[in-house]
This record gives sequence, C-alpha cells and structure tokens, in this order.
Amino acid sequence: MNGSHYLAEMPLSPAYERVGGLLERGGTVVLDGGVATELQRVDSERDERRREPWGTWALLQGPADVLEVHRRYVAAGCDVLSTNTWSVLEEASPPEGKVGPRYEPLWVDAARQGVRLARTAVEQAGRSDEVAVAFCANSALLDQRAQGRLELLSWAWQDAPPDLVVLETLESLPDKLALETIEMVAETGLPVWLSFRRRREGMSSVDGRLISEDDAEALGAALARLEGVGVRAVLVNCVPVGGLGETLSLLRSLTGLPIGAYPNLGHHDGADWEFDSELGPEQYAELAGGWREAGARILGGCCGVTPEHIAALRDLVGTPPRPAVELER
Repeated sequence: MNGSHYLAEMPLSPAYERVGGLLERGGTVVLDGGVATELQRVDSERDERRREPWGTWALLQGPADVLEVHRRYVAAGCDVLSTNTWSVLEEASPPEGKVGPRYEPLWVDAARQGVRLARTAVEQAGRSDEVAVAFCANSALLDQRAQGRLELLSWAWQDAPPDLVVLETLESLPDKLALETIEMVAETGLPVWLSFRRRREGMSSVDGRLISEDDAEALGAALARLEGVGVRAVLVNCVPVGGLGETLSLLRSLTGLPIGAYPNLGHHDGADWEFDSELGPEQYAELAGGWREAGARILGGCCGVTPEHIAALRDLVGTPPRPAVELER
C-alpha cells in the first residue's frame, strides 16, 4: 500500500508482540467468543426489545452494549479481542473520485468506533499490553471495491489502529484480487490472520453443509500463496464443532503457519441466534483440548460461544508465563 493516504508501515504493538511470542514458543492464544450473539444476550438481560444482531447498528446506536460485551470477554481472560465490525464493509463504497477524511461514509465512522470500544474495554481492565485488538471483517473487504475501502480504512486507523486484522468467514479460496488485497493489508505492518468457514472436505455453510469441493491440493497451494503475501495465521471459524479436529489436522498437514479454530454453538432462529443449551463451558473446553492435539494454537469461539465458554478455555490453556526478556520489535 504505497502513497501518502495510507498508513506508514508500523512496528508491532506490545500486545501483538505478546501474542506472536506465545505462538513462537508453542503456546496457545485464546480468542474471545461471538460478539453479535452476545449482544443479543445483553439486550435480553436488560429487558429491551431484541434487535437484529448481524449488522453494525450497535456501534453507533448501542455502544454501551458493545463495550459491555467486550468487557465480559476481557474478564474471561482472552488474549485477542474482536471488534464488532464483521459486516461493516458490506455496504461500503466511497463516492467516486472522493477518498479522504472529508468524504468518510458512515461505515468508516463505525469501523473507527469498533476499534475504539474494544480498546476501551482492554484499557479499563488494565491489560493494554496483554490483549490485542483485532479488526474483524468478512470477505466484503476482498471484492472489486477493495482498494477504495482500504484507503478509507487507512484514514480511520491513522490515529488509533488495531493490533491486527482478521479477515474471516471466507467461503472460497482467495482469487488473484483477494490475494492482492490481503497483501495490501499486510503492507501496512498490521499482522493479518485469515479464517475460512470450512470442513475437511471443502468450504462450509454456518450449519456445516458442504458448499464447495476444494480438493486438498488446491487448498495447499492457496495456503502457500497466503503465506507468501504475508498472512501470519490460518483459522477455521463459524462452523459446528463436529469434525473440526479433522479439518485442523488437514490444515496442519498443509501449512507451517499457526492454525486455529473458533466454531459456533447453536443455530439461526429467524433474526436471532438460538444458543446451544447442552454443550456447556466445560464440555466446550474438553473439545478444544482435542483441537489442540490436532495442532490448533489459536482457540476461541464464534456465534453462540459466550464469555463463560472462553473462561473455561482460559482455564484449560492456563495463564502463559511472561518472557524472561522483552521480545525484539
């Protein structure tokens, strides 16, 4: 990403240095759980009218709720906190020929607010150098409007960047344009993680239904290209827990990058999410132990995974020791 409008290449933040150091030493990094679905629970607790959780309305209309969700995950002991920005780019497009602070559309404000709220929760807990804030976005960042969106994001991040970027819930292998875009993000200096919605046999829907038949050879070649453009970790997210160990074993056999998983629990119920009442925190942590045995070093949760599940994961993993000397930047 060259040019005066883009972020200058920056050093790793202390929080990401800690996360990266854990991975380098063979440790396990704990992610948070589902942000949007936890917003649904917060609304219910406050006896308010439930609102559709999949957009980014809460960043501007209910920021106190978003902050409360982030606080719960920080208190649960996560190492990485996700912004509530998964779908912020779906309607994003700058006015033709107009890019810069004077022409920021509402979604850029929402993107900035997403980072701000996550950072506030970390700071309030006194864990600024421990918990990395991840700007999360779906595959809308990788379509034909990618360059304009990235330029606007660079404006949003100039004063308060995240610690890393997670491009998640991809349902296809990245094409040439997507690879170029991912490389552009990596060139900012922000670490980039990529996450697929995938089963061992191919890409998956949210309920685990196979939606494409990507053979292992194609996946291996794609993973090599992703590493080549600067991706630092590859994960699987927002799929049911069944068969996840087999998917992770496949990834482990195809890449030397750190791998991880953050599946869902439950299912859609109209505009709401129906939580799984049977798989409790201890059972979830027990499953996660199997994912670690399959090679996962990054573990968390997606839709329907609560702070209680993440706290159980933290107990499973334990508190990582601090390095004896400060990591080199």
